[in-house]
Amino acid sequence: MHQLTWPDFERLLVAIASHVLGFGDARLYGVAGQAQHGLDVIARTTQGEPRALQGKNVKSFDKADLQKAINKFAKGKRPFNCQWLAIAVACNTDRTEVLDELHRLRNLYPKLTIELWGENQLSTMLRDHPHLVRLFFGTEWERLFCDPAKAANTQQYTDSLHALLSSSRARLITRWLAAGVEEGDAEKFADDATIGVPPTLKDSLPETGLICIEGEFGSGKSVFGERIHQLDVMAALNNASSPIPIHLTARFIRGSLEAEIQSVATSMGNFRRLGVRVVIDGLDEPGLERASDLLEQSRVLARSWPQTRIIATARIGVASNRQERIAMPLLTTEEQQVLLSRIAGSPHVTYKWPPPVLEAIRRPLFLLIAASLHRDSIHYTIPRSPASFLEALVRKALGRNAKLATEARLGLLRLATLTLAAGGAVALGEFGTERDQETLVDTRLAIQHGKSLIFSLPIIEQYFGAQALLDGLIQPDWALESMESLERWRYAFVLATALGGWDKVSNLLEKLATRHLGTAIWITTEAVSEHASKDDSLPTLPVGIECARRLRRALTTWMTELPVSKLTRLARPNGSAHTVAARSEGSRLTASMKNDDAESAEADIIELPVNIHSFNNIDQSWFLLRSAHAPSAEAGWPWRWALQWIDTEVEQLLKQEALPVQPNSSARAEQRWAVAKWLLNRGGELLHRPLPADQLKATAENLLNGLSNEPWRTKIHITGRMTIHTEALQQIVSELVAEGESSSDSLLHRPWAVPDNSTPRNQWISSLYTDETLRLLVEQVYQAALDIHNELVTTWFPNLQDALSWSAARPFRLDGLLEISYGNNAWEDNPGLDYRIQPLPNGERTIAVVKIGSKQDIMALRRDVAHELEDKIKSSEFLRWHPASPPGIRLSALSSWTSTVLHVFGDTPATDLAYEWLWNDLHDLRLIRSTPPASIY
Repeated sequence: MHQLTWPDFERLLVAIASHVLGFGDARLYGVAGQAQHGLDVIARTTQGEPRALQGKNVKSFDKADLQKAINKFAKGKRPFNCQWLAIAVACNTDRTEVLDELHRLRNLYPKLTIELWGENQLSTMLRDHPHLVRLFFGTEWERLFCDPAKAANTQQYTDSLHALLSSSRARLITRWLAAGVEEGDAEKFADDATIGVPPTLKDSLPETGLICIEGEFGSGKSVFGERIHQLDVMAALNNASSPIPIHLTARFIRGSLEAEIQSVATSMGNFRRLGVRVVIDGLDEPGLERASDLLEQSRVLARSWPQTRIIATARIGVASNRQERIAMPLLTTEEQQVLLSRIAGSPHVTYKWPPPVLEAIRRPLFLLIAASLHRDSIHYTIPRSPASFLEALVRKALGRNAKLATEARLGLLRLATLTLAAGGAVALGEFGTERDQETLVDTRLAIQHGKSLIFSLPIIEQYFGAQALLDGLIQPDWALESMESLERWRYAFVLATALGGWDKVSNLLEKLATRHLGTAIWITTEAVSEHASKDDSLPTLPVGIECARRLRRALTTWMTELPVSKLTRLARPNGSAHTVAARSEGSRLTASMKNDDAESAEADIIELPVNIHSFNNIDQSWFLLRSAHAPSAEAGWPWRWALQWIDTEVEQLLKQEALPVQPNSSARAEQRWAVAKWLLNRGGELLHRPLPADQLKATAENLLNGLSNEPWRTKIHITGRMTIHTEALQQIVSELVAEGESSSDSLLHRPWAVPDNSTPRNQWISSLYTDETLRLLVEQVYQAALDIHNELVTTWFPNLQDALSWSAARPFRLDGLLEISYGNNAWEDNPGLDYRIQPLPNGERTIAVVKIGSKQDIMALRRDVAHELEDKIKSSEFLRWHPASPPGIRLSALSSWTSTVLHVFGDTPATDLAYEWLWNDLHDLRLIRSTPPASIY
């Protein structure tokens, strides 16, 4: 070792840092003549931490030499604030006095990590790296020093990497064949490394850690995962010290992720030293409970092994930690044109395609299907929706010969029921004869994976699951028997709703709404178009009376499961829906409701009179009148139309904060305070001074007398958004009078803390409060908001508790840090609140706890919360997520941290906050299309 020249010995250390230890940016520190402060080589770990190496190319090395080297580093400048030093010596360093001195110096400098490598340690490092031995010592030393078996393993490793590339290419070709691409084109696509790799997405990937690539079915996330895997393989071929590349399919991971990686990587090298680059495809396919478990295991492994990165692909809503999620981008126009040119022969074939098709082909799968169908347009027409794209793909695959069209369809239906029930592949032995299996594989829609049979694309599995539901091969109750089962069948229900006839779709949605209302709403909005453009190819709607019958059936189901609908114009006094009227002309539907009661109504459904139309409706008994082209090709359109009626009505209730509450609730306390200030013309006054009970009583009596003379007045706007029905207002006024009479000081007081600082620091409202009073106010308001939100949901949306994030996460503790700072910049003096959600065991009360924190405390919260989130998700308390909630909703209340300005100074701050949470949850669920008005909050 010491026979190397000094420059070569230093270059050897650079090579060891890069290729053996896996450090990045390893280089010599300084040039001849410069002060090096005890360093010869500098490098960084994958986490960016500095590393320093000091070389000693000498024939002997004693404890004095060790002491001198370490003291020079420890007491010197220590560039980059480096806390890690390795002293590499070309001779033996194993003498006892040297090792004793090393132990003493480590105790002397406890903040430093000190390594000592002699010739034995350096030799051990180099033995597994014959290319370094050959480079620095020659081929003869490589032959003599390196284990011949290891050299053979190097070639074996190279062969294994090439086999990985071949397998990845085969998987890509199989996917594209299943999408209807001709074999020659599929092979060309597989060999074109630019296809399936959005440059911005590839460049945004970190070098280490866990990343979940999210996208809908057909968005290209699996192809992107394959391309990243191929890049990882190429990196390993070019550098033997690169992490070991591994590609896994989630549904085939039976045990722990570490054991699965070990079974694949052991023959390829020391994965615990080299690290791994893992791609896990289809994380969501074995179910969300298993997906959450695999994510947690991935986080642990990514932190435990060097140079380790794990990329998982999944549909939207699987990963809870927003810092781990990256959305799969839709195709750009340029990318679309490239694919269209290569398959359909021209980039301009879309100029006559309707808007729904243009939207669908932004996802690669549907573009490939559309381009293939256009190429064969003499036999096929371009579909109008994602579901009909799949139907056309299957029809084309099965249409190659009569045998496939009959035998294979039944086999594929059976395969779907088996794979969806099992959450994975089906053993060949469980599926008929070898001939039966070959029949399915010949369609290209199913493939053999080892000794199992699976669908070539997950969405095709869901398609045949939908057909099984529609054909009655699987009863909906069986698919709904558990949350895990429902999750596996979710998109099968979506496709069944999109493709089925009226009666079958309605039977499915009625069962879903009764069992899992949140899922039924999400499936309806996912499967059925909101509207349709005028198009001669749209089917003609049924006659008006039949359209009215269908609308009423759907509306009645929604209203039955949503008690809040009883508060809207939709409901008669007895709770049933008012008369539904409809008139159809081609694909255009004009529909309305008529205000009546059950006794006077002529009928529950009628043909809408021709004189009632949207631009000249002077008869006020008709409401929710709407005229539009219905998506008549989708039998479930009445369910979406009825849901829009409910959307309109519920949104009005939320805008007015008009949901009734209990007299002893926090919401009622805020209502009383707001009404009291309104009566005395002090609404909006921010000092919240006590109100004299005698003045309030006199004003209240005048109000009550006035209301008795105005029976036509049904509701009154009080403050901000709050509108109160006159009957409730009369009750509130009576409560206020009673409260004033029982008050010990004849005054009415705000239910929350009030300003107590006589010397405000700046122009902000918050400066009217002392720090502790402001903290108390924020805690009171957030606690009340949690209580109000719970009351609103359990009273008016009880069947959606598992689908609304703030309800599904209960019970929890809201931990808040109130940042109060006083600086030179008045704009920075306005306090802000950072909060996070912490799980509590079932049975405990949901609470809010707010403390005062500094900027440093806030930054520490943001740094640490990601690690704590992992424990939360893993804990049994927060595994209370429910598949009844739609993708993207689940655990959304667990966002790493929320930072907000304070809106606690008005008359009804807790009510406003509770309605904001409820509105956002209902919007995520798609029950309400609009977002809360920003100006309100």
